[in-house]
Amino acid sequence: HRDLHSFPTRRSSDLVTLCMWLYFRALQVSPLSVCIPFLAFTPVFLIPTGYVLLHELPSLLKSLGVILIVAGSLVMHWRQFAVSWLAPLRAIIDEKGSRYMLGVAFIFSVTNPIDKKLVLMSDAFFQAFAFSVGLCWSFFLLALLLRHDLEAALKDNITQLTLAGASDAVSLLLQFASYNFIAVVITVSIKRAGIILSVFCGYLFFHERGISDKVIAASVMFAGVLILYRSEEHTSELQSLRHL
Repeated sequence: HRDLHSFPTRRSSDLVTLCMWLYFRALQVSPLSVCIPFLAFTPVFLIPTGYVLLHELPSLLKSLGVILIVAGSLVMHWRQFAVSWLAPLRAIIDEKGSRYMLGVAFIFSVTNPIDKKLVLMSDAFFQAFAFSVGLCWSFFLLALLLRHDLEAALKDNITQLTLAGASDAVSLLLQFASYNFIAVVITVSIKRAGIILSVFCGYLFFHERGISDKVIAASVMFAGVLILYRSEEHTSELQSLRHL
């Protein structure tokens, strides 16, 4: 059982290692509030992959919530519709960070269903631990291979790295725990609501421009999250009534 569990865990960690490299590379080449919203495409990719790997298909109402979250990321470029209907797509293609984030979104649409299968085979705590160890080991080997100065990277950054690591650990554990109760596409859609905070952080900490359009886009995403929450609440109520 452990051998069967460890093999997909390693494959998932390898994919996420590539994913995280693309993620950080996108942050290097594009503004935070421009590239991060394209993670909202993960739920769209998850609808087919979740069905193939887990036989999960969201209801029409849940699909509407997912569509709104994705539409919000496109609203960010709504002014370019005045040029042509394809102008927003060209903006995505021309922005290197956006392309990287779309790659991240696609890889996550494959690894998230795999992670859920592993959680159901064991539990959220074990999978979170195995996942984190595999990811850290992969990046450690990658840093050695590329001959990065680890001592210089850690110097004067211990506090920030500790806070970031602790936050990621809590986030990962909560995400894996949710797989026991709701579909993967719903978990990831709600998680992507954090894009809203990224938009404001880009403005507050990095003084990125165009905040008004990005707030509108974030509001559309938030509306999609509210629909998902309401849909899940309605589903839970129906299940409770059936048990009575």
